[in-house]
Amino acid sequence: MGVIGCMLLLLLSLADSSEVLSHLVSKDEMNWVKYTDSFLTHKSTFYTILLEIVEEAQLSLEFYEVVCSWFKPLLMPDPPSSKVIKFYFSSEHTLVVQNDRDFTDDFNLVLPGGVPMQGSKGNYTVRIVNKACMQAADIVVDYSISNVYNLLISPFTPPEFNDKMLYVPSLPFDGYNVFHKEKDHIERSKLIVTSFQFPGFGERRIAVVERLEAEYHLKAEAIHFKAMEEEKKVLDDSKIHLNIHQSLEYCNLQELRIMPTLMRGVIVVSESVPLEEIYPYHKYIIFANYSDLPRTIDHVVRNYDSIREKFFGPKSELWAILDGMRAEAKVQLKRLLLLQLEDVTRRQKVREAMNRRLLKQRKHIK
Repeated sequence: MGVIGCMLLLLLSLADSSEVLSHLVSKDEMNWVKYTDSFLTHKSTFYTILLEIVEEAQLSLEFYEVVCSWFKPLLMPDPPSSKVIKFYFSSEHTLVVQNDRDFTDDFNLVLPGGVPMQGSKGNYTVRIVNKACMQAADIVVDYSISNVYNLLISPFTPPEFNDKMLYVPSLPFDGYNVFHKEKDHIERSKLIVTSFQFPGFGERRIAVVERLEAEYHLKAEAIHFKAMEEEKKVLDDSKIHLNIHQSLEYCNLQELRIMPTLMRGVIVVSESVPLEEIYPYHKYIIFANYSDLPRTIDHVVRNYDSIREKFFGPKSELWAILDGMRAEAKVQLKRLLLLQLEDVTRRQKVREAMNRRLLKQRKHIK
């Protein structure tokens, strides 16, 4: 995916929990996952949730980002502070089909998985990219439900990874574009859009786009963004989003692209994915086998109005599902933060006890 992982260090001021939140970075300045140059820079729901929890708890936090790029080692304080809670943002495919490109080395950890493969024998593989960051982190934030599930269900996953995983849904906008049949008369001008570029982003993707045009005279348009407001504006002008796996090896649902699209009322037609039913919103995505994608797109075009009203109308359950996912992420983050705070406090007390013993020893020597 060509993304950058980030480690966020939270320096907690435990001395005065009522201190004013004067050091918080504004939401507009925070970014989560950065695509390559021509792609959108997403702001993470994680930051919003974290800020809400911080404000509720009236803790004083200072935020620091330490960028961990593809081949550079993780930058950490030396010596590490006992007051640091470390977040790592895992933004790669963890659920993959075993292939020659993925193997355990100094950077990656590849393990046998526990999720049965679609249409063949064996299980999917657990692919942990940048294992040093994963090991160093206290909490690992992942954008994909299937990534986390695949990691947790494997009997070969190191136990210390299981205890730090946190799924946060990619819901970057403040609200939803709910379709009101009686009021919404604005025609969306972009019929079929993709968030991958072509040519250059996989032959199997290009093949579907070419078939779509040759067999059904329907043309897909690649869309790009450089800012959140631009993404929102483009999605609000789009009807159908086509999602195709770049390769057979990396086949989970690309939630970083899908969820913002659903928020703005764009019908998603996606190539089938493993673990489809574990996504709470899966009924609001139209899945199809790779070979059936052009025909499925044509069906959606012909029935666009009825599908749009069903998926995105005021009576749709999608909005409550997405709200619930956000609320659940908040609960789980709060739980993990409390566990880390307890651990930080425990380490601090141990250090203070050691200091007291050292003082006594020095006095005794004198």
